[in-house]
Amino acid sequence: MDLIERGYDVDQIDEDEGFGGVHELNLLYSEYEPHSWWFEIFEFVRRLLLVGVSVFFSLGSAADSSQIVYELLVCLLAISVYENWKPFLESSDDRVSIICQWQIFFLPSSLDWCSRRKSRNRTNGIWGSLGLS
Repeated sequence: MDLIERGYDVDQIDEDEGFGGVHELNLLYSEYEPHSWWFEIFEFVRRLLLVGVSVFFSLGSAADSSQIVYELLVCLLAISVYENWKPFLESSDDRVSIICQWQIFFLPSSLDWCSRRKSRNRTNGIWGSLGLS
């Protein structure tokens, strides 16, 4: 059972009471609401899914598209969790985190659009770079 669920004020527990190491764990949940004590674990899994799993997609245009779709789905899941839980103590932090998640959502699709535009410009020569093709 968690110390918070037992009713302990984790900030007031010292090592003499036999809870050594609790102060070191304080940095994992001190910025979150009590109901969102687990949110740092969620953040770790979200980052692992975005960066770690994306590496396993093979190269090629179809794989690039499936990787982008995968990343967009992970971002949408994260956005919905941030919007529904509002995990931070400060409401301004909640708003900033949601804005950041939307920026992460638009990053893969905008990078894909830029790379497609760049490859199209290379094939069309000077007219493609001027946007006239």
